[in-house]
Amino acid sequence: MATVPSGVDSILYLTELTGMGVIAPNGHRLGRVRELGLMPSEHPTRVSHFLLGRRTRFMVRHDQVESISLAGIRLSDDLFVPYYPDERLFLLEKDLLDQQIVDVNGRKVVRVNDLALRIVHAPERDELWVHEVGVGLQGAFRRLTEGFLPNKV
Repeated sequence: MATVPSGVDSILYLTELTGMGVIAPNGHRLGRVRELGLMPSEHPTRVSHFLLGRRTRFMVRHDQVESISLAGIRLSDDLFVPYYPDERLFLLEKDLLDQQIVDVNGRKVVRVNDLALRIVHAPERDELWVHEVGVGLQGAFRRLTEGFLPNKV
């Protein structure tokens, strides 16, 4: 299992990241995050792709992300490609939210309400790593109020 690098900054939730603005290196807004993806064959917990757009979706690789904050995601370059479904890509919202999983003790089945993601400062960029699965009322409340309340107060 891969280890989490040092320099961990803060935690963001998948429900906070979905809809977050994405900013090009020139400062122009490119769109919003629609989905996050993991490529388990590359790394089991690092977010490897960000999907942007509505009808036409574009894919941004993790190494194109310069910084991640509540203000948005800033890219180091704007060379991204159209998104085509790939069975090797595990989409966090589509494939994990609202799914039932067995808790760590193996005693009961719980429903995934949200995902906590760590912002990790790598040498020349920020990365997102899956930190924990949210199965409690906090995650359910965040999802119910998504779009109605500000992300952070």
